[in-house]
Amino acid sequence: MIVETLSRYSPNMGGQTVFRNINPEGNYCLNLGPIEVGDNVFIGSRSIILPNVKIGSNVIIGAGSLVASDIPDGLIVGGVPVRKIGSFDELLDARKNKVIEKRKKVERFQDEWEKFYMQRSEKQEVSCSSE
Repeated sequence: MIVETLSRYSPNMGGQTVFRNINPEGNYCLNLGPIEVGDNVFIGSRSIILPNVKIGSNVIIGAGSLVASDIPDGLIVGGVPVRKIGSFDELLDARKNKVIEKRKKVERFQDEWEKFYMQRSEKQEVSCSSE
């Protein structure tokens, strides 16, 4: 890395140190504001949420996303900057349907297992009685 005379490199401060060379008070990058997060929100790891952003309820934010604007209720978002990936309700319905399908399979296998077990026990009774 080549560093010029009046430049500084700081992995945590980014471009803020460049402005401090111009204005020693360092007020150029000061941007504070609230971040409002609704109920039932998942924020993926290493996501960045900028100040003055409102995140609605039932929202999923993908890992490594950059949230620079408000996100309404019931969305799945991701990317840099975030874009809509899908709907929370659609995902919920798809998950419910998968669970229902799996339960039906389990019930069907239970019925088949009971039939098999009953037939097996009947055969054993017949073989025991013939001895």
